Amino acid sequence: DFFFRDMWLVGHSLSTLIVTGECPYDDAQIAQILTGFSLSLCRACKEVDGFVAGTFDRDAAFRAAIGEEK
Repeated sequence: DFFFRDMWLVGHSLSTLIVTGECPYDDAQIAQILTGFSLSLCRACKEVDGFVAGTFDRDAAFRAAIGEEK
C-alpha cells in the first residue's frame, strides 16, 4: 500500500503538470522519472528497516545512502 500510495502521488503530480500545460518534461524524461522513483521507493521499502512504518533513522539512512560515516 505504501509503495502504491507514493507512486500515485508522483503520477498525479506529473499528470497535473501535463494537463495544465506546465510540464517541462518530454515523454522519455517522464518515463525516466517514474522508473527512477519506482526503483528507489521499492529498494527503500525492502532495504531500510522501518522505512514503511516511518520509524527509521533518517539521518543514518541518508548517511548510508551517500556513503558518509557519522
